[in-house]
Amino acid sequence: MKFLTNLDLNKNELQNARIQNLAAPPNNPLSGQAYYNTKDNIAYIFDGTTWRNLFSMSIEEVITLLNKSNYKIDDDNLSNNVNDAVIKRHEHINASILNVITQELINKWNLAEVNAKSYADKQINDYKIRPATKNTLGGIKVGANLSINEDGTLNANDNSVNYIVKQEKFVASEGQTLFSLTKGSYKVGLGALSIFMYGAKISNDAFNETTEKSFTMKNPLNVGDIVLAEYIELVNVTPYPIHGKEHLSGGVDPIPKATTYTEGLMSKEDKNKLDSISIGANKVIRSDKNGMILIDGLEQNVYIHPNDINTRHVTDDEKNVWNAKETTLGSQDKANRAETNAEAYTDNKATDILSNANKYTDNKVAALVNSAPEALDTLQELAKALGNDPNFSSTILNKLGLKLEKVAFTIGDGKTTEFTLKHNLNTSDTTWSIREASTGEGIFTDVITVDTNAIKVLFAQAPAKEQFRVVVNG
Repeated sequence: MKFLTNLDLNKNELQNARIQNLAAPPNNPLSGQAYYNTKDNIAYIFDGTTWRNLFSMSIEEVITLLNKSNYKIDDDNLSNNVNDAVIKRHEHINASILNVITQELINKWNLAEVNAKSYADKQINDYKIRPATKNTLGGIKVGANLSINEDGTLNANDNSVNYIVKQEKFVASEGQTLFSLTKGSYKVGLGALSIFMYGAKISNDAFNETTEKSFTMKNPLNVGDIVLAEYIELVNVTPYPIHGKEHLSGGVDPIPKATTYTEGLMSKEDKNKLDSISIGANKVIRSDKNGMILIDGLEQNVYIHPNDINTRHVTDDEKNVWNAKETTLGSQDKANRAETNAEAYTDNKATDILSNANKYTDNKVAALVNSAPEALDTLQELAKALGNDPNFSSTILNKLGLKLEKVAFTIGDGKTTEFTLKHNLNTSDTTWSIREASTGEGIFTDVITVDTNAIKVLFAQAPAKEQFRVVVNG
C-alpha cells in the first residue's frame, strides 16, 4: 500500500519499524530519503547530492566540522614533542658518524657529475664521422658540385640542366586552405606541383598554385588532415621541361587536332562518338535514292513509302485490335439478351425474398409463443405479470435510482498536486477509493470534502499522467 502524502503521527511513537532494505541505492532519491544496504550492512541517508553513512563520518568530514567549530582540541604537548624530535633528529651517539657519511656521499656525487661531463665532452670532441660508402651511411664531403643551405639542405648541381624534386608534409588545422613552402620553391603554371592526401594524389583542379612558395586548397580541410606537397625546384634549368598537358588544346605547345587527311590529337567530341559505337557495327547511312540505304558503302534496296502523311503501314497488332472491335448489330443483340436475363433474374430473386421473409416471420412468431411458459404465452397474460402498470419502465427506473451511485475519475498530469473532482452526487455522505490505474494497487492520500457535489484529492508530489483512478460512491 502506498502513501502519497505526508504521514503525521501527531508525536506518537513509530514502534517495531524498519527502513527500506536494498542491495543498491534507490533511483531518483530525494533529500532526507534513507535505506539500509544489505551488502555492506550500513544505513545511508541522501543529502541531496550523495548517499552518506547514517552513523559514521569520513576524516574529511571530521576536519571540516572541526574547522567550523569554535572549540579547540588540547594537543597534550603534541606540538612541543614534534618540534623537539625535529631538533634532536641527530642528537644520539652516532650523530657525528652520520654527518661524516652524509658529507662523503655528497662529495662523491659531485665528483661523479664532474667526471661524467668531462668524459662526455671528450667523446664529442674526439668523435669522427666515417665516410659514406655505397652500402653504409656516413659523412659526405662538400665538393665543387655540392652545396649546403643554412637549413642543412644538400644541393647537387653537377650540370646546368638538373632540377630537384622536394617534398614537404603539412598537418592541416580546422578550415585551413593556404599552405606555405619552407624548403624551396617551384615555377607557377608549369605543373611542377603535385599534392597528395593520405597517400593518394589529388586532381590539379582541387588546388591553386598561389605563388612560387605557396598553394591554396579550393575546399577547407579538417583538423588533422595530412597534406604532402611534392614540387620540382629548378636548378639552372633553361628551358624547364614542359608537362604533357601543355601539348593539349590551350597549352603553351598544343598539338593540332587530327583531320581526315592529317594525324593529330583526337578531340573529346570524337572520342565520345567512338565510344558510342558497338564493336563490329556496320556503317549505315541514307542513300539519296528513294528506297535505298548504304550499308558499309553498298546500296541496299529497302522499300519505303514516299513522304505521304495519308499513307502508312499497319502493324499486325493494330490489325488484331481492329478485327476484335464489336459491330453495331452484334452489340444490339448482346444488349437485348442481357436485358432479358436481368428481368428473369430479378423476378426469381423477388419471389425467393418474399417467400423467405414470410417463412422468417412465421418462425419468429411461433418461436416467441411456443418458447414462452403457458402462463405467459399471450399479451393479456404478460400484462397481468407486469401488474397492469402502463408506466412499468418509469417505475423500474425510479427503483434503480434508489441504488448506490458511483462516479470514477482518472487523474494525474505530471505537474498538479491538487485535483478537485465534481461527482454531482448531491450529498456529503460519500466514500471513495484510490488505486494505481495500471496495477490496481490501493494507495493512501489526503481527501477533503469540498461540498455536496465535489471532493479534493491532494498529493505530496504531482502524480504522472493518468496514474491514479478515483472512485466516489454516494
